Amino acid sequence: MDQVSGARRATAMLVGAAIMAASAAVCASAEPLIQNDPALGDATPAEIQILRSEQRRIDFQQQQQNLREQDRVRFGAPQPRLNVPILVPSRPPTTFGNSYAR
Repeated sequence: MDQVSGARRATAMLVGAAIMAASAAVCASAEPLIQNDPALGDATPAEIQILRSEQRRIDFQQQQQNLREQDRVRFGAPQPRLNVPILVPSRPPTTFGNSYAR
């Protein structure tokens, strides 16, 4: 059993390292694309800032997706909810007078 869990752990670490390397390459390559794009030669600083913000948002979403994939590999599928019976009262509780009015 230890060999199987050790193999799973090693596989998870390799997959995690590959995903981290891929996300680092995506994040590192995003900024130079905006600065070196010849189509942006006449873009205003505000437009360039908007493009950078959009690119950062895309990078962040990609990073979050990579982290979710790492978690799926590391922790597996979520555990199913247990089917536990819930007690429901058959009638509402009755009250006898108002203790504040006495």
